[in-house]
Amino acid sequence: MAKISELGAITAITDSYLIMITDAETSASKRITWENVKSSINTKLTIKGDTDDSVKLILSQATDAYDAPDLVFRKARGTISSPTSVVANDVQMRIHAYGHDGTEYIQGGNMGFISTDGDANGRFDLRTRVSGTLGSRLGIDANGDTVVSQDLILNPSSSVTPASNGDLMIEATSDTALTFKYKGSDGVVRSATVTLS
Repeated sequence: MAKISELGAITAITDSYLIMITDAETSASKRITWENVKSSINTKLTIKGDTDDSVKLILSQATDAYDAPDLVFRKARGTISSPTSVVANDVQMRIHAYGHDGTEYIQGGNMGFISTDGDANGRFDLRTRVSGTLGSRLGIDANGDTVVSQDLILNPSSSVTPASNGDLMIEATSDTALTFKYKGSDGVVRSATVTLS
């Protein structure tokens, strides 16, 4: 049988085929369908590399409109062919980060969206590992409120001006003063200074 480099050009690909290779000498064809691919990888895909920049996932799209590449995660109960609604605390998606400690891979953190009810409303959760414990650090709850689970460390600028109505900003006016500035619905910026000791 001829080598791959000696095979003739692909002559036909249908919607049901991912690729078809035809032997130029025998005319025998080998087709690979998406079903073949799914069964061979068992719906899991692992990409590995041993050099810098050897593993990347790049999604590119160029259009004259606002749209951009989408990475979509879908969660349902039931089956793929007959999905049913999620329930509260079902994870809709999660991205995990692991680091090797010399013995095994340990999860350093993850972030994801979790269902808050059966209507697929969700909350956001960001977790990191601190002193060997994986815990929630930042989230957006079912009401849309931002929740900070650890100390909140700010580094305010020495001069700020709220740009839009409803904006609240903190200014590090000096070593002994913080100024809170708020731009009201009337467009006027009002401030109050807190003296530090």
